[in-house]
Amino acid sequence: MVFTRKIGKLIRGNTTPFQLYAATLLGAFIGFIPGFDHAPGLMLFWAFLLLILNANLFLAGVIGLISKLIYLLALPFAFSIGRILLEGPTQGLFQALHNGPVTAYFGLDYYAVVGGQLIALIVGLGFGYVCSKGLKSYRHKMSDRQTKTGGSTRTKNAWVKGFEWVLLGRKVAKVMRNCSLVVSEIQ
Repeated sequence: MVFTRKIGKLIRGNTTPFQLYAATLLGAFIGFIPGFDHAPGLMLFWAFLLLILNANLFLAGVIGLISKLIYLLALPFAFSIGRILLEGPTQGLFQALHNGPVTAYFGLDYYAVVGGQLIALIVGLGFGYVCSKGLKSYRHKMSDRQTKTGGSTRTKNAWVKGFEWVLLGRKVAKVMRNCSLVVSEIQ
């Protein structure tokens, strides 16, 4: 019940594309960290940004879990990318970051962390694009449907009422029914 209501709140809420992208990117960044013992500073930094940027925490958690599964499958690839970055042309940058006073706790001396963060950037942007386009499409369709029917003036059957209660909750569903009755009386 709580899971479906969180999805309903995400869809019908005032979530902006920036909040979606922030949630998917930061969820992916956190998911692509091997563990707290490898990069405690990096994990705390991404979690701090997640709270400060007002990103959707539910979406970030879901994307973080999916990213962790992807990371476990792509670990050899992340290791190879990290090795190229740490021993290649960007070696000086990562050495300076690793020896910095704060960034020393970011775990940027591990191949799996550095490679994972690069893959997380790509995965997070991909998830953000899909979520943003999907939400925009859903809201556009619902807006068109609302204007075509002039509000929900039709009576709802028990299945629709039950689904509305599961997705939106009792109070919100009751308010929406009352609003639709007022709209139908005005027309």
